[in-house]
Amino acid sequence: MYDLLAFTDLSVLAESQVLKAWATVWPYLAMLAGFSVIVFIHELGHFAVAKWAGVRVERFAVGFGRELLGFTRGETRYSLNLIPFGGFVKIFGEDPMEEIKDGEENRNFSEKPRGVQAFVLGAGILGNLLLAWGLLSAGFMAGLPAPANGA
Repeated sequence: MYDLLAFTDLSVLAESQVLKAWATVWPYLAMLAGFSVIVFIHELGHFAVAKWAGVRVERFAVGFGRELLGFTRGETRYSLNLIPFGGFVKIFGEDPMEEIKDGEENRNFSEKPRGVQAFVLGAGILGNLLLAWGLLSAGFMAGLPAPANGA
């Protein structure tokens, strides 16, 4: 006959191994999720300002490598890619060798004024700064302790 107590002890042992493995893995998954949010906001900054400036955006992607999920809306292809360590926005006219069709000269990034180009390029950093400001503000409103004066 099987000893019920011994079987229970094995299930507790197996459960504790699963919990130990989860305790090891979840910080890496949380870091990956956080990094993906930062990349998404960064690329969203470039994307939004490029669209605002009238530049054609051909692709908005989170991740690199093969596309896992994606759809096309208007002139832009949106995708979630296999390797989640980064992302990109493909802006029409960034490559000087790119062929320009008739009537699209005004949608070309390289034909925009230098100030607009700088704003498009700096918008990713601005997006990250706004994310940090928003998260810190939400944290302090939720009761995150502030450093004491003089610290």
